[in-house]
Amino acid sequence: MSKEGAKLEELSMIRNILMGQQMEEYQSRFKELGESLEKAQNLLSEELKALKIDHEARMDSMTQQFEQQLSELTQAFQQKTTEIETQRKADRNQLGQLLIDLGKELLEQ
Repeated sequence: MSKEGAKLEELSMIRNILMGQQMEEYQSRFKELGESLEKAQNLLSEELKALKIDHEARMDSMTQQFEQQLSELTQAFQQKTTEIETQRKADRNQLGQLLIDLGKELLEQ
């Protein structure tokens, strides 16, 4: 082994002696942080899925309500249109009859 290799090995041993326990503590702490982060990420993912499902259910419900209200409004509009058309015909007939009656009166005079 060369002198440089021996020196590096000695430095490595000294570093392990001086910092070994701290390095193990750091590694342990990083592992705990990683696990904690993974749990938090999984929890957020599950909550996001639940929110998405809830949102989709609400949107479906709102869509059904909207479609029902639109259908009811369409029916009410059609009914009102029919009523107005019927009344218009009756008014035209009544006006026509009044004009006929007025014409007869004018002819009789």
